[in-house]
Amino acid sequence: MNVVAASSAVQPAVPAKGRLLARTATGIAVVTGLLVTYFGLNFLLDPHAADGFGIKPWPTGEATGYFAVKGVRDLAVGGAIFTLLALRQHRALAWIMLFDLLLPLGDMVTVMTHGGTVAYALAVHGSAAALLALGVVLQFIRITRSTAPTA
Repeated sequence: MNVVAASSAVQPAVPAKGRLLARTATGIAVVTGLLVTYFGLNFLLDPHAADGFGIKPWPTGEATGYFAVKGVRDLAVGGAIFTLLALRQHRALAWIMLFDLLLPLGDMVTVMTHGGTVAYALAVHGSAAALLALGVVLQFIRITRSTAPTA
């Protein structure tokens, strides 16, 4: 028996449905990490390019310290997502993504209560929360299936 045959005998084949779930969950995590990293860099390097956040009026003067706070926060979130993906720590990633849901939800409420429109807050931050929530659900399904006993 050759090595390839022996290794395939030990590890059962992953059904196509499981691969699709894993790829989709990973894809959403990657997109989330890329977007939040992009937003963080935008807030740090060119704060006025991030005018699309939804708050009116846009902070000026001393209030522009907000840009650095948001930029660093977003970079930390992106870094955590990419680190857990690289380490293949899907259970930890699912939990981090769950708690990260607080960020777009909090941003959405902040926009609605600080001069932005409800429609804009829902379209931008609500859609980000929905994508992240889908990613969370898929990550938890993924880890549940991977740890479920096989018959």
